[in-house]
Amino acid sequence: MNLLPHIDIKEPARIQALLEDPRTYSWRAIDSEKLDTFTPDLGLSAYPVPSIVRSSAVAQAGIVSRLRHRFWQTIEQQADHTGPRYIGIVIYLAVGEAHPLELKLGDRDIGRIEPRRQDNRSHLIVADQVVEFIGEMEVLQMSAVGSGRYRIESFALLHERPQPSRYVPSIERLQHRLRKTETGGYDVELHFTTDLAAAAEARLMGAAGEEISMTSGRAGRLHQLTFAGLPPDQQLTARISARDQSGEMATATLQFATRSPQPQPKREVVVPLEIFSPAAADLTGLPLGFGLPLARGAAPELDDCHLRAGDETLPARARIQSRWEDGSAQWALIETRLPQTVSAAALHINSELPIEAAADGLGITLRDLRLADWRFCATLADGTRLRASALKPIRRDEHKATYVIEHQDARGVAQLRSKLWLQFYSGQRFIRLRHRLEVLAPEHAEASDESDALLSLREFSLRIPFAGQRVDHAGRQSSLADEWQLRHDHDQWHEICREARAGRAAGHIRVHGDAGSLGIGLRHFWQSYPKALTVDAQGIDICLLPERAGRELPGDEDAAHRLYFWLDAAGYRLKAGLALTSDILLDFGAEARAFDWLEAPPLARPAIDYLNSTGVLPPIGARQDSLLPSYEALTDRALQSFVDDREAHRAYGQLNFGDWYGESGWSWGNNEYDSIYCGYSEFLRGGDVGWAAWAAAAARHLADVDTVNFSAVAANIGGQAMHIPGHLGGYLPPFFRSKMRGTNLIPSHTWVEGPLLHWLLTGDAAVAESLQKTRGWLLQARFFEAYDFSNAREAGWHLIHLCALAWLDDPAALNAASILVERVLERQSPGGGWERILTDSHCGCGYPRCRGEAGFMVGVLLSGLMRYYRHTGDPAVAEAILGGARWLIANTFDHESGYFRYTSCANRTLGGKFQCTQWVLEGLAAAWSISGDVEVGGYLQRGLGVIGRFPVGIDHSGMGKAMAQQMRYVPSILATLSESPLELDPT
Repeated sequence: MNLLPHIDIKEPARIQALLEDPRTYSWRAIDSEKLDTFTPDLGLSAYPVPSIVRSSAVAQAGIVSRLRHRFWQTIEQQADHTGPRYIGIVIYLAVGEAHPLELKLGDRDIGRIEPRRQDNRSHLIVADQVVEFIGEMEVLQMSAVGSGRYRIESFALLHERPQPSRYVPSIERLQHRLRKTETGGYDVELHFTTDLAAAAEARLMGAAGEEISMTSGRAGRLHQLTFAGLPPDQQLTARISARDQSGEMATATLQFATRSPQPQPKREVVVPLEIFSPAAADLTGLPLGFGLPLARGAAPELDDCHLRAGDETLPARARIQSRWEDGSAQWALIETRLPQTVSAAALHINSELPIEAAADGLGITLRDLRLADWRFCATLADGTRLRASALKPIRRDEHKATYVIEHQDARGVAQLRSKLWLQFYSGQRFIRLRHRLEVLAPEHAEASDESDALLSLREFSLRIPFAGQRVDHAGRQSSLADEWQLRHDHDQWHEICREARAGRAAGHIRVHGDAGSLGIGLRHFWQSYPKALTVDAQGIDICLLPERAGRELPGDEDAAHRLYFWLDAAGYRLKAGLALTSDILLDFGAEARAFDWLEAPPLARPAIDYLNSTGVLPPIGARQDSLLPSYEALTDRALQSFVDDREAHRAYGQLNFGDWYGESGWSWGNNEYDSIYCGYSEFLRGGDVGWAAWAAAAARHLADVDTVNFSAVAANIGGQAMHIPGHLGGYLPPFFRSKMRGTNLIPSHTWVEGPLLHWLLTGDAAVAESLQKTRGWLLQARFFEAYDFSNAREAGWHLIHLCALAWLDDPAALNAASILVERVLERQSPGGGWERILTDSHCGCGYPRCRGEAGFMVGVLLSGLMRYYRHTGDPAVAEAILGGARWLIANTFDHESGYFRYTSCANRTLGGKFQCTQWVLEGLAAAWSISGDVEVGGYLQRGLGVIGRFPVGIDHSGMGKAMAQQMRYVPSILATLSESPLELDPT
């Protein structure tokens, strides 16, 4: 069939005007007489308007779908389609799908159209050829001959040739970041967006107009171009161009100089702190580390840092973790010692306080460790012994060292990778070793069936040579006449030298020999079973995955799929892409308190008023003098409820510890609703160290198990798995007691705010590595080349994550958020909501289903928009937030119950529920704070009474989800009420 030229019209208003033109003969695609293998979509998906679409099975099978239509309105003299016409089709052109169309009228071939632009938008594609329609029983046939899904909304027979749309790109949000290098030069990053997917390049010009360098990037909408190694003290101009596929081009220029800001006079900064030491032992003088926020411009550098507590002044070391856009310090990691008294504590920066002498040097150095003598043992289930590569140093300085070791098979293929972070402390004879075992298994990672992506491992251990004669454990001494071993294969009891012992044991031992003693501590030893410590006369084996053939695994009938899904008779089944991180103490100085420090290290938090004043985070409402005492009463119960729930489900083991169980009855929650953020928010606002410990364990689990740290599919790296039995697909059969076929990676079940807080407050490099991968996943070009809005929840969570990344002066994240917001604003309905044809889960009417949205999804989107508004102050976003709040009130509030409904369809959920009200209150609070709208404020005030109610329906949602759904919002609401008090007429 002949290829026809076509006219492409993109503007929604223009398309609508053409369809509504009385001279146009148009009809909805679902009203076509014969649909063949097209499926009418009136609520099968979340598509906003009625359409037809091919199923994936039809598309992938290469079946040609033929739609036929006769013009009964003309026959019945209700309309007239006859005469010369231009045939138009409103079609959604999905990225990555070809959509060739073949047209026939009766027995006459009209031609073939091949739309060129794929941008996840609806287009009116018009065959640029006049076709004569004669009437009566003539049949128009459209054939979908490609492999796409061909979502078609409507057809139009136009009376005259329309003008095509122009695709002229524009360059927006252009900014730069200057990064000083270690060699004294500069790298410059150019960040900008284009309103269309465009190929961008930049030319760097010198002061005299000469071209110095040129760089380019792939076509897209989110752009970052970098010039590296620029000399200092240069005045430069970047000339940027962006070219659309049509050839249309936009240009922009940006001038900058490669020089640092002028040094500012040093001024003292004092940060009020609260210091905690949760261990039972007195840890005075042992290391204290914590994250410190700083206001923009407060401290360009961090010199002369001291911790003042009571009458004591201690030296402190600061490492800047992030900077504001003006180059001043934003977050720093502070390392000092626990003072004798923790009252009236403050960190002084650029201070001239007199201090006591620092401890003399490091107690342990790299040379003392003799790393070259350490040995790894990694054995696959079939007996294959993996060979450890030489230690590869990544970084080394006086206080830290990082190494990587690959564990390779006989072909040289790395199946596993170890990463070691060693932390040395001034004046201490112990070090902390953080070991992360990454499961690469590249051939397994390529498997199309997730059950084939599991590496079978028999054991993994690290051996440290030490000539010992006896072992101390839990106050008992044992001689080393033979091998000695402490192990936990589950959480119910432990073994010493194959003898079962009642209770749970800490992984703390001290080995004595002629050379002195060496203490070995494995943090969370029993909680993250299986683990073992084995000692013989020549050394100590730290068994991070001990050989476990024949070991008993006690439990109820659900324990096999709830707890032990990753264990089998041969050992361990490890999914390619996961990681297992262990914190290990090596004590060469017989410090009796070192084990207490390992398990419960001291920590500190900035005063909440100070934290909020810095602007480093969205404001968090203080616990003291709370406006919602009912919520504070709930949090008093909540932590113990979490602990009790963990114990009831036995939520322990290396793949389980740090997560909660029970989503939809039998799924691991994978920390849905970001329980990490909930925990750290409570710690920051109230100082309960139990919440910090809970959040830290959850952060480690999310980074290790739920995050795809390695994959043969690059687009999956950094994604986080949605709740599912077994945490990840492949461990249990598809749809095992859940709706999940396998691992599902989507923004609405990804968590960023909590892991980011964890890194900022602790400096945990293992979590930071996974978080950086998640950042890359969220910023993938595939999301933003042609971003589209599927539903309010997906857009809202993606926006929340990007705005969290933008806390750390991340222009790429904020630019990505702007692309997302642009589409959100385009898709907002006239009534203020984001309406779509509801699916069965949100509409109980049957076909045709309602238009509307689930209230909680709109609430999530309003939360994301508010975070974006705090970054930008965009008035259009403020209007959208207010409109969304009004839509919630008009469409989801149930006046009979006095609560909000789950969804706008009154037939899906009968009446309102207090939990549904809790889920939308942050959005209402955002609208109130922006607008002061009396109606919104009234509904907000009315809804505050549900805050603090203990969750119900825990058997379905799980304790973690039921509690986190409320806890992640309330601190923000409290801050809003503090900033914008509700002073409404009580009537």
